[in-house]
Amino acid sequence: MAEQIHFVAMMYPDPEKVDRLIELIKEIAAYVHDHEPSAWQYEFYKSSDGDQPVIVVIERYFDQASIDAHVHTRGYQKFSKAVADESLCIRNHKAYFLSQVAGFKRT
Repeated sequence: MAEQIHFVAMMYPDPEKVDRLIELIKEIAAYVHDHEPSAWQYEFYKSSDGDQPVIVVIERYFDQASIDAHVHTRGYQKFSKAVADESLCIRNHKAYFLSQVAGFKRT
């Protein structure tokens, strides 16, 4: 079995446009849930760094091919285009691929 792929991304929305970004996030999350069975985890959380809102994205996929397919879906392309076209983020997101070193997850 291929190794699962885990990563975390940080998005830095324009504070005045965070509600619009969350609206789009809800749409892409529903799309991924309904159309991408190899996306095992696709969660968004809102946090902040002082006055700056931060959206934390946690994703887990079956394998690299699943991620490659994800970024080429109609839903992801629509989401990415809207984020860029509407200038919803004040700086580029940061993504971190993760390698587990210890711990567990209860299900």
